[in-house]
Amino acid sequence: MARMTGAQAIVRCLEAEGVRYMFGMSGHANLTFLDAVFESGIRFISVPHEQIAVHMADAYFRVTHRPAVVLTSVGPGFTNTVTGIADAMHDCSGLILIAGNVPVAHRGTEAYQEIAFHQDASQTEVLRPIVKRTFRLDHWRLVGEIMSRAFNTALGGVPGPVMIDVPMDIFSYLDDYEIPDMRMRRASTQRSGAENSEVRKAADLLVQAKRPLIYAGGGALLSEASAEIQALAERLGSPVITSLIAQSIIPNDHALFGGVTGAVGTPAAHWLASHADTVLILGSRFSDMDSASWHPEMFFNVPPARVVQIDIDPAQVGRRFPVDVGIVADARTVLRQMLEIVPTDSDRDARAGWLRDFGEQRERWQTEIAPAQRSDETPIAVERLVAEIRAALPPGGTIVAPNGPRYFVSQHFTARAPRTHLVASGHGTMGWAVAAALGAKLGRPDEPVVCLTGDGGFRSTTPSLAVAVESNIPVVWVVLNNGGFNIIELYQNRFFKRGVGAAFTSTDGSRYNPDFVALAHAYGAGGIRVERAADIRPALEEAIRSNRPYVVDVVTTQQPRIRASGYWEANRYLKLGWNESEDTESARGFGDSA
Repeated sequence: MARMTGAQAIVRCLEAEGVRYMFGMSGHANLTFLDAVFESGIRFISVPHEQIAVHMADAYFRVTHRPAVVLTSVGPGFTNTVTGIADAMHDCSGLILIAGNVPVAHRGTEAYQEIAFHQDASQTEVLRPIVKRTFRLDHWRLVGEIMSRAFNTALGGVPGPVMIDVPMDIFSYLDDYEIPDMRMRRASTQRSGAENSEVRKAADLLVQAKRPLIYAGGGALLSEASAEIQALAERLGSPVITSLIAQSIIPNDHALFGGVTGAVGTPAAHWLASHADTVLILGSRFSDMDSASWHPEMFFNVPPARVVQIDIDPAQVGRRFPVDVGIVADARTVLRQMLEIVPTDSDRDARAGWLRDFGEQRERWQTEIAPAQRSDETPIAVERLVAEIRAALPPGGTIVAPNGPRYFVSQHFTARAPRTHLVASGHGTMGWAVAAALGAKLGRPDEPVVCLTGDGGFRSTTPSLAVAVESNIPVVWVVLNNGGFNIIELYQNRFFKRGVGAAFTSTDGSRYNPDFVALAHAYGAGGIRVERAADIRPALEEAIRSNRPYVVDVVTTQQPRIRASGYWEANRYLKLGWNESEDTESARGFGDSA
């Protein structure tokens, strides 16, 4: 027991959990808490908008698998977090949101921007659909219990964001607090295994398969199962394909890596998915974008293909495909169990034809994209830009990509280490990557971090540059400057032959963008404009070498070739009168062409 304020007690709990960073904004309802943070070893980084703070915490968790804290005040500061929280929930990022609220005695008075339209002091109700759990810390004696439960919830099973709502009078309540040993409030391990009999069934199916395939989703990254996936793939002679978010699960230049599936996946990955006779699925919820809307010509053909599915979340097992073996457990733990069973001399000769045909598919794809990656065309080809980023980054360098450029990254970027390829995945927030890159850099300070963002996304969360300069976070932002929300513009042209709202134009009809280099300089960051392909590499190398926040403004084509070999059912419903048409081919492709 020690005499302190509620805020100091909460900070002591955060320190006990090993929290290093807190992102957010100051406000009347959290000033006492911020004062307690000042006395701690936790670094508080102030942001100009709370959405930026959440994206930073999201990416920090993705690269470290450790939680950061987001701090907000009552009212608009709190509601500014909603979009970022939904993104973190979709992509399973464990973070803690601490929100100040009105004093208990003032509930229902609508003081301090209180949200009380349907229930007094009801901030928690706003986030309830998009967090794992909300907690209200309504009594000072509950500090230790609520804090331990919050971290257990955020980090246990499938990780996700958790909210703690704290009345401002609890922050300043002075009394004798007991700080619990947080380690004694949770299980010693979160890595549950499976029954040996179930593991053996799964292993036997994979060993007997003539065309085995491993499919890794984001859950495999969360499980840190990269080494085990690669070892099992090599032992079985099984190719590995992934969802968009899991692309870095094994080195992409490994002979068994088959690429990424989905509407804008790679042809080799689609060929593997549709031709496999046995699929091992690890930690995926099979979103329609990642799964080519589950089309059997481009994704799993079940049946006749057989399925082994491993997921920590029981709701995912068998949800989309019937399973021959379904295991609710930690992927890495089960893979280690499986590696004890699968023989090291597994009969790869029986799969020689499978691997040969896959090799031909992969070689055909690489031959197709190679010329574009060397293109000298003006405006600059996106394929060339992505290839130059790969060449400028060391193997451990991280690329962060938002919901538009992520498709070019998935096709043209070779990830070489786990968690070095971060994408806006499930929620796909515009501007996510611009802010997320800051959290990624804080989590991996010794390696360069490059954010490849569209100009639309960059305009959405440009104030992230202020955070970078103020807090000395040396991120490099590479801006695809093509004067519009390019993917949406391509879609409008494809389906409607005209558009509104997607191109950035002045009243005279000319394309408009702010001067991104001048904007970078105004914030105190470095900046350079690139208009020729030959100048990309020198600009990137200078930006990385500068070890300061830096914007590389690259003039790129307005007509990129997306090479969408997949299928997306949503495309069909953009066709006017789809309900009176037998056409399903319009669902192929992605914006530019089928």
